[in-house]
Amino acid sequence: MDTNRRIAFVALTLLVAGFETARAAATSTEEKTGFLSRIHKDAEGNESKYVVFVPKAYAAAESAEKRWPVIMFLHGAGERGDDGQKQVTVGLGPAIRRREAQFPFIAVFPQCLLNGRWQADSPDGQRAMAILTEVEKDFRADPDRVYLTGLSLGGMGTWSLGMKHPDRFAALVPVCGRVCLERQT
Repeated sequence: MDTNRRIAFVALTLLVAGFETARAAATSTEEKTGFLSRIHKDAEGNESKYVVFVPKAYAAAESAEKRWPVIMFLHGAGERGDDGQKQVTVGLGPAIRRREAQFPFIAVFPQCLLNGRWQADSPDGQRAMAILTEVEKDFRADPDRVYLTGLSLGGMGTWSLGMKHPDRFAALVPVCGRVCLERQT
């Protein structure tokens, strides 16, 4: 092979490789749907696993301008930990799985650490709010249709976070959660 052909071959190879790299990058940034495992990093670099459900219709929406309602679900005491998965095994998670193809909301599932609590002043409550903010930035969330629900320990957290952030949520749906009349700052 003469020098000109080698140069042309190398140039063509690099061009194809460049297109493949660009295609791979575009594919990796495509919006995925379903239950997505994610990691939240706080300002100190601590990582917390959580799950976000993105509706099937999200990727197929006619308009990239469409805004989606968001539900944040706070689990009960039995799902505390750091595996990032237990919180989708109760309450809203199984309900979504039964109608996953039709479920029309983005759903956020933070996880309370072992022996933690969802109270607004707690690290778990503050992290849940930071995760919610992160999801709203990463997905096309409608800030006027953000809902908070929780079960048992999460129901208590729903009351607490709702009292701390009264203008943040369109509605609260605490399930089996008592109200702790803690001082809100």
